[in-house]
Amino acid sequence: MPPKTIVYVTAYYPPFGAGGAERTVALHARILARSGRSVLVITPQYGNSSREIIDGVRIIRFPFHRLSGLGTQVPPQRFLCASYHRYLAVQIINAVQGEPVLCLQAQDVYSMIGTEMAARRLGVPFLTYIRDTASLCGLGAICLMEAGRESPPPFCGVRQHLSCAFRRYFPIYEPRASIAGRLFILGSLGAAYVLFRRRQRVNRGAARIIFNSEGFRRVH
Repeated sequence: MPPKTIVYVTAYYPPFGAGGAERTVALHARILARSGRSVLVITPQYGNSSREIIDGVRIIRFPFHRLSGLGTQVPPQRFLCASYHRYLAVQIINAVQGEPVLCLQAQDVYSMIGTEMAARRLGVPFLTYIRDTASLCGLGAICLMEAGRESPPPFCGVRQHLSCAFRRYFPIYEPRASIAGRLFILGSLGAAYVLFRRRQRVNRGAARIIFNSEGFRRVH
C-alpha cells in the first residue's frame, strides 16, 4: 500500500517569493521526501510549469496571477478576499483527486482558510503552520514592536483593534486625506479584523498547530 501523502499548501514556493518562509517550506518538504514520505506542494502558478518534481517533492501550481519576475510578490489583497479562499479550496480538492492524503497543512496565513475548507470537504486532518503574528491580531500585533512589551493583550476585540489602528497607523497617513480615503481605511481595518477572527476559528479546529519556534509559541 503506497504511503499517504502530506500536502503542503502555500502562497509562494521557490523560485517565487521574496522572503524566508517559502524557502523554509521547501526545506521541510525536501527533508520529508528524503525520509521516504510522499509530499505534494500546492501553490499558485506565477509563470512556470504547472507540474514538476524538485528534489523528490511533487509540485502542482494552479492558475493565478503572473509575476513580472523573481522576487516580486502579489498584492496581499488578492489573497484576502473570500473568492480566493473558495478558489483555493477547489484547486486543492482537484489536485488531490485519487491521492491517499494523510493531511493538509497550510503553510501561511493566506492559505489557511482555503486549506481548512478543503480539509473539511475531503474529511482529512487539517494542520496549520504559524510563522508570523497575523494569527494574534488583525494588524499583525504591531504592539509587540513597542519597547518593553513581550506579549499582546489577552483579547483583541474590535475596540482594541481600532484603538491600535488609530494610534499606530493613522498618524502616518496624509492628514488632508479625503473622506472617501478615510472610509476606505476604515473599511480595510474592518475587513482585516473579520479575517483575523476567522483565522482564529480555523486555528481552533486544527488537528495540529505548528510554530516556527518555542518562543513564538509562548507568545501565541
